[in-house]
Amino acid sequence: MPDFQTLFESIPGFYLVLMPDFTIVAVSNAYLRATMTKREEILGRRMFDVFPDNPDDPSATGVRNLKASLESVLQNRVADTMAVQKYDIRRPESEGGGFEEKYWSLINSPIFGENEEIAYIIHRAEDVTEFVRLKQLGIEQHKLTEELQARTQQMEAEIFLRAQELQDVNKQLRAANEELAKARDQALAKARDQALMAQEEVTSILESVTEAFVGLDREWRITYVNQQTARLNGKQPEDFIGKTHWEVWPWSVGTRVEREYRRAVSEQVAVHFEELYEPLNMWLEIAAYPTKDGLGIYFRDISDRKAAEKQRERLLIQAQQHTTRLQKLAAATLAINSALSIEEVLQVITEQARSVIDAHQSVTSLTIDQNWSQAINSVSLSDKYAAWRDYDEKTDGSGIYACVCHTNRPMRMTQAQLEAHPRWRGFGDAADKHPPMRGWLAAPLTGRDGRNIGLLQLSDKYEGDFTDEDEAIVVQLAQMASVAIENARLYEAQQNARTQAEAANRVKDEFLAVLSHELRSPLNAILGWAQMLRSRSFDQKTTFRALDTIERNAKLQTQLIDDLLDISRIIQGKLSLNVSQVDLVSPIEAAIETMRLAAEAKSINVKFLILDSQLQVNKNPKSQIPNPKFLVAGEHNRLQQVIWNLLSNAIKFTSSGGIVEIKLEAIGSNAQIQVKDTGVGIDADFLPHVFDYFRQADSKITRSFGGLGLGLAIVRQLIELHGGTVSAESLGVGLGATFIVQLPLIKDESISKDEFNSSLISDFSSLPLQGVRILVVDDEADTREFLTFALEEYGAETIVAASAAEALKALELYNPDVLLSDIGMPEEDGYSLIRKVRSLSLERGGSIKAVALTAYAREEDQQRAISAGFQMHVAKPVEPAELVAAVSSLAFGS
Repeated sequence: MPDFQTLFESIPGFYLVLMPDFTIVAVSNAYLRATMTKREEILGRRMFDVFPDNPDDPSATGVRNLKASLESVLQNRVADTMAVQKYDIRRPESEGGGFEEKYWSLINSPIFGENEEIAYIIHRAEDVTEFVRLKQLGIEQHKLTEELQARTQQMEAEIFLRAQELQDVNKQLRAANEELAKARDQALAKARDQALMAQEEVTSILESVTEAFVGLDREWRITYVNQQTARLNGKQPEDFIGKTHWEVWPWSVGTRVEREYRRAVSEQVAVHFEELYEPLNMWLEIAAYPTKDGLGIYFRDISDRKAAEKQRERLLIQAQQHTTRLQKLAAATLAINSALSIEEVLQVITEQARSVIDAHQSVTSLTIDQNWSQAINSVSLSDKYAAWRDYDEKTDGSGIYACVCHTNRPMRMTQAQLEAHPRWRGFGDAADKHPPMRGWLAAPLTGRDGRNIGLLQLSDKYEGDFTDEDEAIVVQLAQMASVAIENARLYEAQQNARTQAEAANRVKDEFLAVLSHELRSPLNAILGWAQMLRSRSFDQKTTFRALDTIERNAKLQTQLIDDLLDISRIIQGKLSLNVSQVDLVSPIEAAIETMRLAAEAKSINVKFLILDSQLQVNKNPKSQIPNPKFLVAGEHNRLQQVIWNLLSNAIKFTSSGGIVEIKLEAIGSNAQIQVKDTGVGIDADFLPHVFDYFRQADSKITRSFGGLGLGLAIVRQLIELHGGTVSAESLGVGLGATFIVQLPLIKDESISKDEFNSSLISDFSSLPLQGVRILVVDDEADTREFLTFALEEYGAETIVAASAAEALKALELYNPDVLLSDIGMPEEDGYSLIRKVRSLSLERGGSIKAVALTAYAREEDQQRAISAGFQMHVAKPVEPAELVAAVSSLAFGS
C-alpha cells in the first residue's frame, strides 16, 4: 500500500493541514525547515499556539490577519489568498532564540468531507522575505527571490500512489470478502469507505495545489493528471489517461527531459531542472520523484520569472555600464582638473572622452579667436586606426565643424546621416585625408563669455550608434574642458605675471643697488676733498683741482636726481613739454659742446655730419631764426637732453681712441639723427630691452661702466612725446652700436619769432639784485648760509629766518621785496607759511613776491607750490646763476 503520509511530507512546497478548529494534523518537511520547527512539536497543537506574534513587535498583525483569513474560508467555503504578510518566526534556543523577521504569501483552501462540510483547511505558504527586502531597498528588477520553495509536488505524487494502493486494497478486500465469513462484511465495507474517503481527500488536495502533476507507471503510461496539467496543455484530464508520456509530449523525446526522467527511475533519485517547452514557447520548472510503482512529475510555468530574470540581467548590465561610466567620468574630472597647461588639458580630455564613451576616435580642437589656422588639435585613436596615428592635418573650420561652432550646440549623427549631410561632403581640404568615420558626436567648447573656442568630437563607437546618454556625457566633458582651458589660460597668465613681477623685482633690486653705488661714489669724492680742504692748506693748483672735483661730482649727483625725477614724471604721465620751433642743429651742437671735454679725455673723435646738400646756413651768428631745413616742434632743452644722453653713452662705452659719429639728415618728412660709435656694442639678447626702465646690460658689482640705466628709457619717452621714434642697432658685442632718432619736420615756416621760448640770458658782470631785499627762510643752517652769501654777492640785501614763525615776524618788521622759502620744515612747512602770508593785508606784506626753493622737485610739487601762493618753484640743488636769474625775473617782472 502507498505511504500517503510520506508522500505528503516530502512534497517540496510549504503546506500545513488544519482541522476546522485550526489544529495542525499534517505538515510538509519543507514547511518545517522554513519555520525552524519539528513535526513532533507541532502536530496536535493549535496553529496560533505554535506560531504566535513577535512580542517585541508591537505592530505585528500576523496572527490577526491569518485568523481572519482562516475564518473567511470556514464562513465563505472558498479559498482565500492573503496579501504579503509580515509574520515573524520563533528561532530555536539552540540558534540564539528570539524571532526572525519573515514575509509570507499565504493561500488557505477548504477540503470538503462526505457531508459537504469542511473537513480540513490546506494552509499553503511561500517565503517571500528576500523579495520584500529587495523591494524595500528600491532595487528594481533586482535578483528575484529564489523561487518559492518547491510546492506540493512530492505530496501529490505520493498521495496519488496512495490512492492507487487503496484501490488495490479494495480489490484484495473484495477478494478476501468472498472467502471470509459474513462477519467480516461490515469491516470490509468500513475499510472500503475509508479508502474511498482517503482517495477523495487525496484528490481534493492534488486538485487544490497550483503545480501541474502527472503520475506515470513503470511503462511510462499516464495514470493521473490534475486540472492544472490539463489547463496548461489545453485538454481534459481524460485525454491523457492510458497514453505514454512520449505520445502526449513527443517534443521531449531525446531532450534533457527524457534523460532526467530516465535517470530518476534508474538511479531512484529525485531530479529538479528547468526546460523550455518549445510547442508553447513556455519555460517549465520540473521536479520528478521516483516511486516503486513509477514516477510522479510536478511542473509549473516559470516563463514570467525567466522573462524577469532576463530583464534583470539586461538592467544589471546597463547599471554596470552606467557605474563604469560614472567611475570613468569621475576619473576624467580629476585628470582634467589636475592639468595645468592648455596642451595637457586638451590631451587629457581627448583621451578621457574616448575612454568614457568607448569610441575608436576622439579629437579636440582649440581655436584662437576663431582662427583655425592657429588651432591646437589633440587626437586619440585606438589600435583600429593605428595607421592614422601620425595624422595631423589642420582643419579649416568649415563644413560640419561650423554647424557646431557657430551654433554652440552639440550634434549627433549615424553614419548614414553623416554621409548624407551636405556640410560633411563640403568639409574642407582635410576631409579626404581624415581617418574613416562611422557616426559622429560633437560638442562645442565655450569660453566664459559664451564665445566658441573649439569643439570635442568622437567617431566610431565600439558598439552601436551614439546615444542620448553619450551626448549628455560629451556635453558635460566639453563643459569641464572649457572651464579647465580657461583656468589653464589664467594659470599661465598668472605664471607669466609672476615671472614678470619677479623679473621686475630683480631689476628693481639691482637698480637700487646701482643707485646706492652711483649716489655714494660722488659723495665720497665731495666729502673727502671737503674734509681735506678744511683740515690743511694746499697750493692753488691742488685747491682748484679739489674744487673742480667737488663741482663735477655734485653736478653728477644733480644729473642722477634729475633722471630719477624725469622717470617719476614719465611713469605718472606728468612729463610735459614747452613746445616751440627748434632747429635740431642747435641742441646737437650744444650737447657736443657739453661732452667735448669728456671726449677729449679719452681721445675720442666726435664727428658731426649734416647730410643735406641744400642746407641753408644763417650767416648772422646772433640771429635767432633757425635753419628751416631741420625745424621740428619741441622743447630745445629736452631735445638737447636726448642728444646728450645718446652722446654720453657713446663716449662712455667707446674705448680710448675710438670714434663717435653724429649724422643729421632729412628722410622724407622726418629728420633723422644717428649716433654711431665703435664701442663695446650690445648683446643680441639684451637689444630688445635696451630702452626698458632700470635695465643695464651689466648690472653686476664688477661692471665696467657706471650709471643707473635710466638714460635710454628717458630718451625713448622724450622722443615719443615729440612724436618721433628711437631704435637701436648693433652687430654684437665689440662691434659698436647705432641709435637712430626720427622726428617729424615742420613744413610751415611762417611762424613768427615771438612764438619761440628764448632762454634767459643774464649778464652777471653787474649786480642784478642791487637794492632788492630778500627774506630767506630755511631750517638748514648750511643752506641759509649758502643762499645769503650767493644773493649778497649779486647785490641783494638778505634777512634770514629758520622757521615759518620767524619768517612772519621778519616780514612785518623788515618789509622785504621777495620771499625765498624752503617747503619741508619742521613744525610748520612752507605751504602753511605762504597761506598765512597771503592772508595778510597789502600793508603787512600779503602781496610779496615768493619763490619756493625745495628738494621736492616733482611736477605735482611745482603745481602744489603755485596753488598755495608761490609765484615760482625752483628745485634744489640750484646753481647761483640760476637762483639769481629766477629771483631777478620775479623781482623786476622780467
